[in-house]
Amino acid sequence: MIMDKKTTVKNPDFSKILKRYEDQWVALSEKKDRVISSGKTLKELGATIKLNPSAVVMKVPSFEATLSPFNR
Repeated sequence: MIMDKKTTVKNPDFSKILKRYEDQWVALSEKKDRVISSGKTLKELGATIKLNPSAVVMKVPSFEATLSPFNR
């Protein structure tokens, strides 16, 4: 079966969603469009993760830091 339609995936604008959560752990909704919980440690999100197994958990880096890939 050949598909002719192109699928476009729109990425959420994390700069707006995560602005208030610098240097914290966050649990995002399954659609990744809102923060459902946050905390200074991953352990603080434990109950949220158990209640929302489809939540996306990530650490929001410091906005002062620069991230770059390791290159040898």
